[in-house]
Amino acid sequence: GDLLSVIKFNSYAETWTEEHLRVNHENTELAASYIQGIRPTGGTDIMKALSLALNRHHNDAYVNVIIFLTDGQADVDHRALRHMNSSSTRIFVFGIGDEVNEGDLIRIAANNKGTATFIRKASDITFSVSALFNRINDPLVKDPILDFVPRNVHSIVPGVAPDLYRGEQLLLVGRYAEPGETMLTVSGTDKQGPLSFSYAAHLSDDPLLNGLISKIWARHRLTVLMEKLKSVKQEDPQYDQLTRELASLGHRHGFVTPSTEFVKPSELVEEVEEGGAITPPAISVMFAQERCRVTYDPEIRTMYFEFELQDIDLRNVRVEVLDRSGKPIVLLADVPIAPGRMKLSWPISDQQGEAVPAGEYVLSLHANGVRSTRMIRLTD
Repeated sequence: GDLLSVIKFNSYAETWTEEHLRVNHENTELAASYIQGIRPTGGTDIMKALSLALNRHHNDAYVNVIIFLTDGQADVDHRALRHMNSSSTRIFVFGIGDEVNEGDLIRIAANNKGTATFIRKASDITFSVSALFNRINDPLVKDPILDFVPRNVHSIVPGVAPDLYRGEQLLLVGRYAEPGETMLTVSGTDKQGPLSFSYAAHLSDDPLLNGLISKIWARHRLTVLMEKLKSVKQEDPQYDQLTRELASLGHRHGFVTPSTEFVKPSELVEEVEEGGAITPPAISVMFAQERCRVTYDPEIRTMYFEFELQDIDLRNVRVEVLDRSGKPIVLLADVPIAPGRMKLSWPISDQQGEAVPAGEYVLSLHANGVRSTRMIRLTD
């Protein structure tokens, strides 16, 4: 049968019982009574709470699940969390109110095969948590493994398929060497033991369909690479390998990434100087690294950008903030000729004036037919 436990946390974390308890009417009532008695006392140590919860889980026949609720924010060491989660625990996150760091909570859920839900009103908590329980209380397959025969399917994203619950879709994208008929076998375990399902499938050779799927695959692959990049130091040889693949995928499929600078193919030449003005593609190289100063005032939640452009003749200048997929968030400037020094401010809102959550964004400058990008990070 199922087991349950409760952990309350603020600046420290404390377990309700020393061990998990069997789920029955009596223990459920006791847990509910304990939760109703919890009062907010200040402080939010997310790492302590999740560390304590993960250390109480074991990689056994149970499908390990953490329901994590918080109304505050704190520093999160995502790399450490990945190492702690040796039990394949799924973490479902609920951020309550307007003071949570949505970027970190989304990342916690994504890294641990869960979902993140944000609740603005406390009165909606019961409905949202109940809806989650109704969805995940019937696990069908734990640790699913996919096998294709013939084995010509590769580069599947995500590399590890998540546990599968009733009513869920299992979405994986990958590549294959040859079109044709194939047999897909999905194997895993449930509470009764090992199980396996086999399906006949067809790998299409339709160029229109494949063109669409390749872009979907590239977007998922880019997300995986950017996540890996966050945990690799710049001096590590793997860092260059990851950035090269990011740049290659971004150029090939038209996505903006931290390593992508879009230039016209005809402009891929060595840097030259004409009359003291630097010509493309040097603009795309120097904009992000040397010519743009970024500062942030957390008290008024405003970011400032200062561009030094005295020796560059820039025409048709457009400065935007994009999300990580390249979707425009807000237009900051659209001028026919750039001044020598351009100062811009961004009050951390989108084009409609709605507040933008913490997380990673892309600063984009487009001029003379060249786009240059730089990653910026918002923290609350």
